[in-house]
Amino acid sequence: MGVGFGTARRWTPSPRSTPTCSSCASTATRRRCRTSRCRAFAEQEGSYLVGAAAALKSKSNHIGFIGGNESALITKFYAGYVQGAKAVKNDIKVDDKRLATGDDGAGFGNIDGAKVAAQAMYGNGADIIYTAAGGSFNGSFPVAASTGNLAIGVDSDQYETVGDPKPQKIILTSMIKRVDNAVYLSIKSFKDTGKASGTAYGLKDEGVGYSTSGGKVDDIKSKPGRLPPADHRRQDQGVRDRRRRDRPLT
Repeated sequence: MGVGFGTARRWTPSPRSTPTCSSCASTATRRRCRTSRCRAFAEQEGSYLVGAAAALKSKSNHIGFIGGNESALITKFYAGYVQGAKAVKNDIKVDDKRLATGDDGAGFGNIDGAKVAAQAMYGNGADIIYTAAGGSFNGSFPVAASTGNLAIGVDSDQYETVGDPKPQKIILTSMIKRVDNAVYLSIKSFKDTGKASGTAYGLKDEGVGYSTSGGKVDDIKSKPGRLPPADHRRQDQGVRDRRRRDRPLT
């Protein structure tokens, strides 16, 4: 079993060399998996919750999103985030900036690009930014700290992983992927059926969620879960719309 997007991209066991091998990669996209089986995540569902939290906590009615690139995967984060925010405040403004075009992975380590994007968004009135761009958060988080605004982490509880009290103070919440649950359910499924199968873990499986470390969502943490369920048809439409046109920060 391999864990991570890089695993699915690089680790593709040959069916000829391992004809009886069933393998599984979590946190990957299904199209990356050929001879292996992917257990992916419904990122849009977790992003819906942090979008709702952002709208509930925003004082300016203006938030932002920084994505690693324009891929369908990152657009799932964006679409869920926007839908969750607008479920709370339909008139909220959401800025969107991608750090690389297409599927280019350079945006996941573009610290300078994230810094510039965050400076522009916070400077234009956004008070919370959700960064789904890998290590590029090292550019956006410091800007949140220096401007007295808030940030949202991704994939893991970044309040616990940043290892520095200064950025901890500006992390509102994080959209978390429960890899522990996914791995457990993957192994259980293999034990029960004798084979690995591809699926996507969402809210119903406790595969995604949002963190409460730091206490900044303590006053609202019951509210995101009470919002209407995420409408996947609208999220899918958001992905298609984002593919048709770029939405640069203005």
